[in-house]
Amino acid sequence: MFARLLPGGYGYNSPSLYVDTAALLLALTLPFNTAVSRRVRYGWSALAVAVLLSFQWKPTHLAWHAFTTPNGSQFRQTFVLCALLVIAAWLSLAHGRPTWRALLGGGVLAALTLIARDSQLLYAWSVPIMLAGVATLALALALWQVADARRRPLLVVLAAVLLVGTQVGQSAATLAVSDRKRLAHMDDYAPWGERQREQRAALRAADGWPAYRTEPGRQQTVGNDPMMVGGQGAQYYSSLTSDVLSRTMTALGGGWTSGGRSVQSLDNPVTDVIFSVGARLYSPPDPHQRWNPRHPGPVVTVR
Repeated sequence: MFARLLPGGYGYNSPSLYVDTAALLLALTLPFNTAVSRRVRYGWSALAVAVLLSFQWKPTHLAWHAFTTPNGSQFRQTFVLCALLVIAAWLSLAHGRPTWRALLGGGVLAALTLIARDSQLLYAWSVPIMLAGVATLALALALWQVADARRRPLLVVLAAVLLVGTQVGQSAATLAVSDRKRLAHMDDYAPWGERQREQRAALRAADGWPAYRTEPGRQQTVGNDPMMVGGQGAQYYSSLTSDVLSRTMTALGGGWTSGGRSVQSLDNPVTDVIFSVGARLYSPPDPHQRWNPRHPGPVVTVR
């Protein structure tokens, strides 16, 4: 969790909390910033800590998701904490330049970095990117102080440009890391092509709805093949798939993936009668998936 607060890190099923170093450091200065009223700084700080802790306790974690843990990335409520951190950063900065006492928040950031330094979610460039952000924020605050002392507003503009430029740079680097790691983790599917066109044509030719259902078959390309190539099959993926449907299909001999949210087709003459399946598509394994065996037979048959 602490590692995901820092730039340049990624973990598919970990809470994505990155808001850039400047915003994070300014948010950490809020509890120590005496320019802000106690009610504001303690209230917003306590709210952020409470939300952070709610991710760690299962009942409150489930409450964020209407008591159903999402499939895949399970921490989808983290945008709320990110918003609170940005608000805390703004409150600390909006009441005036943070004092040196307020910069004790930098010590908290250093402690977070020490805790997270051995995390497998951080990479070689994470700490240098973070240090660059800290240095830029310190330089921007120094320029602001000089601008106030010497009445040179252009220095304030330069400080703002430095801050924005660093934020954009950090975010771009973090996004590049995330995209690369996400592509290596996620499934890879072929774009619409000849395979899908042949399947769709065959399903249309065999379609007899509503007299009977036409099943796209077990050899799917994606979890929602009936939506993509047509037919009235059982294979669907949805975050709203009910538990009772998954259990019913399993009891009938079917299967599921993705925590029960992706129901698999049943290739069985008995269940075909139960669900009024009058035509079924048979395709070779998707050749785009490199682990599938190659199939020399016909591309599409309907029985």
